[in-house]
Amino acid sequence: MLSKKCVRSIVLIVYVSVVFYLTVIKRQSYFEQAVKPPFWELINGYWTDIFLNMLLFVPVGFLIGGNKGLVIGIIISCLIETNQYFLHRGFCEIDDIINNTIGAAIGVCVRKRTKSL
Repeated sequence: MLSKKCVRSIVLIVYVSVVFYLTVIKRQSYFEQAVKPPFWELINGYWTDIFLNMLLFVPVGFLIGGNKGLVIGIIISCLIETNQYFLHRGFCEIDDIINNTIGAAIGVCVRKRTKSL
């Protein structure tokens, strides 16, 4: 029988693979400016994008937990943005890294809260 840690690791690998597929591989290529300024989504009112970026990383923080969950969330987000810059979109959204990190932090907090119950 598989341990909880092994099951969480398998689920995490599958989830991150799906995230990479949807955010990097499946997207069409188009090029704009190299780096979007910080908080441009917030300034322009892209609330759906902000919410979806956060929501996308809640499972990462939840499955890993603790500081490790935050660090891995940041690393995965940076890898996604780097791949989008070089492979598809020609720009990096700093906002997405911030929003994804907030999502991972929410996941870590939810995990910590459910463990204490």
